[in-house]
Amino acid sequence: MKLALQTLAITLLIAACGSNSGKDSISKPFKFDRDKLDKLVKEKKAIYDISKRGDGTLQWEKYYLGDSVKYELNFDSKSNLSRVTKFDEHGLPVWQEVYYPNGQRKAHYTIQTTKESGMVQTNYDGYFEQYFENGNVMERGVYKNQVLVWVQKITKEGYPADTTFYDYGQ
Repeated sequence: MKLALQTLAITLLIAACGSNSGKDSISKPFKFDRDKLDKLVKEKKAIYDISKRGDGTLQWEKYYLGDSVKYELNFDSKSNLSRVTKFDEHGLPVWQEVYYPNGQRKAHYTIQTTKESGMVQTNYDGYFEQYFENGNVMERGVYKNQVLVWVQKITKEGYPADTTFYDYGQ
């Protein structure tokens, strides 16, 4: 098991970093674009639902794309987008993104959700990235069943720093 995790971590590290010997090439300034979802609603290919707080600020928006996918957008008390979650056809989260108040993506996490004995268990599982407020990658890594396998820090200037691999003695 330990060898398999190490092999997975090394493979993912190579794929994530490539032959990148200098400045990080995957900085991703990104703001969530609802235009595609709104277009599907206008074309009657998606259903839209909204909730507002008592003071009129947005609380959440939900987009239902048939029976297969749902997007839930959550907003802070000032109606700034704070989180987007994508759900699968069973209503279980697949990934989640968190946003800064300026609308810039703060983090993206892959999620694994299981149901056992009627209980839903949600874990970080897979590749993740966290971003500086300007959109440049701050760190990236891999979780396996909520356990951090490896993480690589990126400087504010976009240069890869040390990569840390975690060995839990398994």
